[in-house]
Amino acid sequence: SPHGFARDHVTHPARVIAATETFPESSVLNFNALQDYPWVVGTFIWTAIDYIGESSIGANGHSPPDPLACGGYCPAPWSYHISFCGDLDIVGGQKPQAYLRRVLWNVSALEMAVKP
Repeated sequence: SPHGFARDHVTHPARVIAATETFPESSVLNFNALQDYPWVVGTFIWTAIDYIGESSIGANGHSPPDPLACGGYCPAPWSYHISFCGDLDIVGGQKPQAYLRRVLWNVSALEMAVKP
């Protein structure tokens, strides 16, 4: 977690850190940590592509899921059918966090999200 990078560096100053299994909601924090802490060499997103299993692992509990993530019917957290934590949906389409990451990594200068 980006919150532990500075603490871990004090304890183990020679250690190089690579964060694993990070989630979309921490993208900006992780990106800033890479800029602020030279001993942090990167982060790995869990997971790049949504998958069947671990239903709703990517749900944040604050906003309802995209209806497409659960077959158009998402009345409760247990109604998910996929992980819902990837940058790409289960058929390979980019989700909003993928566009955010494109801007963070200078792949794109600007992206826009429009909610219908």
